[in-house]
Amino acid sequence: MLTDERGKVPAMKEYKLGLLLDAVAQLQKIGRTLHTRYENNCNGPIDVDDQDAEGNDIVIDQLQKKADEIGANVGLYVYHQTDCRGWPIYVSYSPIPDNDYNRAAIAIDCRSDEDKDEDED
Repeated sequence: MLTDERGKVPAMKEYKLGLLLDAVAQLQKIGRTLHTRYENNCNGPIDVDDQDAEGNDIVIDQLQKKADEIGANVGLYVYHQTDCRGWPIYVSYSPIPDNDYNRAAIAIDCRSDEDKDEDED
């Protein structure tokens, strides 16, 4: 159960906000891993241990399913943008069309804190 710094259960509105923020933090972590996997798959073959019978990356599939579950738990639709040159995860409160994901949804910033510090310099 989510509690505040005093160990008290917050009001429902604050509780829902806490759940949403927790979901976003989890999606950021998954997004960083997905981005790395997308880059690695773009630059070379997938490790045989990470492939299914058709040659697809099973780790990516597992991470995408986990992101979908996390989003669904807080009422978000999740779109996976697999091009390693962009943000890997977009979210919205309504379904996200494949042909308009960058206007119909919000990208989850998946940069690490170190990457953010470099961007500020």
